[in-house]
Amino acid sequence: SLKLDDFTFYGTNGIDENEFNNMLVYPNPVHNDLNILYLKSPGETFVKIYNLTGVKVKETWINKNLTTISLSDLLTGIYFYQISDKKGNVFKSGKLIKE
Repeated sequence: SLKLDDFTFYGTNGIDENEFNNMLVYPNPVHNDLNILYLKSPGETFVKIYNLTGVKVKETWINKNLTTISLSDLLTGIYFYQISDKKGNVFKSGKLIKE
């Protein structure tokens, strides 16, 4: 499981700034559907969503420029996301609020 320290909420953590800026995660707060807009070809990219205790609650392959992920099965609360490639290189991470 992950700890809060495993997430970076500023900068890009060594990833090319252009790669970091090519992704948009919205809306936040989210009610049911989370959108991930990737301005480049996503390649083999994954989004993982974790609860506050670091337990992975959802993992989805991003296979197109706009991917919509249903979060309707998650309880209201705070979650964290990581977007990474299959090698584990994290391109973007942050906090989500589920309403």
